[in-house]
Amino acid sequence: MTPVRSRREKYDCYEIALTGRGLSGADKEAVSGFFRACGVPPADIACTDYRGAFRGCYYARSFRKLTQIRRRFRSFSEKRIRFRVKALGRHDWFDKWKREYHLRPLGTRFMIVPVWEKKKFKSSRRLPVFLDPGSAFGSGYHETTRLMVRLLESIPWDRDSFLDIVTGTGILSVAASKLGARRVAAFDYDRPSVTVARKNFGMNGCRNGDFFGANLKKLRLKEWFAAVGANLLSKTLIENQEAIKRRVRPGGYLIVSGIAKMNLISFRKDFSAKGFMCVQVLRGRKWVALVYKRRSK
Repeated sequence: MTPVRSRREKYDCYEIALTGRGLSGADKEAVSGFFRACGVPPADIACTDYRGAFRGCYYARSFRKLTQIRRRFRSFSEKRIRFRVKALGRHDWFDKWKREYHLRPLGTRFMIVPVWEKKKFKSSRRLPVFLDPGSAFGSGYHETTRLMVRLLESIPWDRDSFLDIVTGTGILSVAASKLGARRVAAFDYDRPSVTVARKNFGMNGCRNGDFFGANLKKLRLKEWFAAVGANLLSKTLIENQEAIKRRVRPGGYLIVSGIAKMNLISFRKDFSAKGFMCVQVLRGRKWVALVYKRRSK
């Protein structure tokens, strides 16, 4: 049954779940693959497997996206998997974040601190990254984000400037600023995410940040950056590689994540980086992130 759109649709969230019992590893991977084929970033896919009951979820904030995914599911070949939808009001969504979002280390230098758990954070060698996810996506818990932060910590960039492509909650922008970036620019195609990212940036005491709405495929930004971060699906990275690479200044670094381990070889072949050299590959349990350096000449 299709949820009825409310007058507050722009504040609503649709929980789209693919569920099944006793599924094989291939079945579970097929669920993640289905969401990725629908254009869902890896960091936005939440999977749980408890006592044989598997559940893969994505939270869509537009009725159009829900309709697109529903239509695609009609041709989904895994018959043991069921499609379920639940409409969540704005406060339902926020409450769900708060129940599942807690203090957690990030990289080697940071600690994710939800704003409602500020009092639990004790001064330590780790730098706090205060976050209020709001209506944006990107908790910093997903492996692709964690790989991005570890690489951002390790590359020898000069801290002059950083570009955060599809910023989400702004977590990478905050990390870059706290690592010493003198200027940060960040954009997202989702306007509410831009608002959330800008708020989180300021809440962390970060300065010189420019947050704006933009579509990567139609990006008009002309500036070069010392480091550029893009945590996107492999397909999106490949399709938009020229627009992404153009933003890296000579001698600068490009960090990309969102590449499934099984796709690494094909990704490196298709992400043909003329004028760039791959200088680091960081493998996680299921995902891989890479660092490219643009040649100075």
